[in-house]
Parts: sequence; structure tokens; C-alpha cells
Amino acid sequence: MLNDIMDAVTRRLNELFGDDYEIYTDVVEQGLKEPCFLCSSWIRLKSR
Repeated sequence: MLNDIMDAVTRRLNELFGDDYEIYTDVVEQGLKEPCFLCSSWIRLKSR
């Protein structure tokens, strides 16, 4: 399910902004191309 959401978000960003913007789904430490978007998820796990 999370992958489906990420796919939908990145597809929509591409529709809105086109190929002029790079879309990253992983952290880029070197070689970042601007302008860009970073799409990642933050999942919190409750400790029991």
C-alpha cells in the first residue's frame, strides 16, 4: 500500500512539473540535480 501511495505522488508531481524537476525517492548524498523533490515515508513503530 505504501508503494502505491509513493507511486501516485511521484506520478502526480511529474504530471504537474514535468521533466524539468528531478524526483528522488531515496536520499541523495552526492550529485543532486536541482530543482527537485524528495518523496520518502516516515513510519513510526510503536514499541510494545
